[in-house]
Amino acid sequence: MGRASSIADWRGAMKESLRCLLVFFAAAILGIAVPRVTSADPVTITSGFISVPPSSVLSSPIQVEGTDGVRSFSLIGSISTASSMGLRSCDPCLPTATTISLAINSNGVDLPGMVTYGNDSYSVGGLADTLGSVVLELTGFALLPPGPSTINALATVTGPFELLANSHFTPPISGGTFGPGNALRGSGTATVSLFADPGSGVPVWAFRSALYHFSNQAPIPEPASFVLLASGLVGVALRRRRGR
Repeated sequence: MGRASSIADWRGAMKESLRCLLVFFAAAILGIAVPRVTSADPVTITSGFISVPPSSVLSSPIQVEGTDGVRSFSLIGSISTASSMGLRSCDPCLPTATTISLAINSNGVDLPGMVTYGNDSYSVGGLADTLGSVVLELTGFALLPPGPSTINALATVTGPFELLANSHFTPPISGGTFGPGNALRGSGTATVSLFADPGSGVPVWAFRSALYHFSNQAPIPEPASFVLLASGLVGVALRRRRGR
């Protein structure tokens, strides 16, 4: 009798486990089947660069790529000289300065280029309503080395940077059928070249050029996937509770 009862209990446990697995797989299949192009997940910049030239009269080329987990994103263009760049505040740096700002603030007509998002491609940075726009706000800083000892001295410093929450892109108001705009996120490392500026009599560091490299990050999972996964786990928990 005891053995028969143990076998029955084992069979019941196996059936309950199979039911839980079925619920989980059903939730996973639904997650795949739900259309995901309507997600509002931010676009994560996974690679690319911003190159800041030595001269303040030259624009800074930008070329970045990323994804929201479903659609690919790319921006190829330039940041105009009218944009705010913290690097320029060190041209030359103050004798008492210990850091150099990596902040960049560029938007609207100051960031002309071409955006590709999924199947949509459009120009940004113009005055016409048929053009979209991009807002880029970067923050960060790099530590300056001790002051230069000679007027021919050169130095290279690095520091982390990241996009602030206000960074985003928007499609044109008119001119075609375009998908919605989206937020931008990303981070990386900037490499800054410095030279000794003898202008004040005592050499101080001055900005020479910079290269911002975006590093790869994992995109934020879509809200739809989160909900479906959570629903499946809740279903598993409820069935186990009922079985008990």
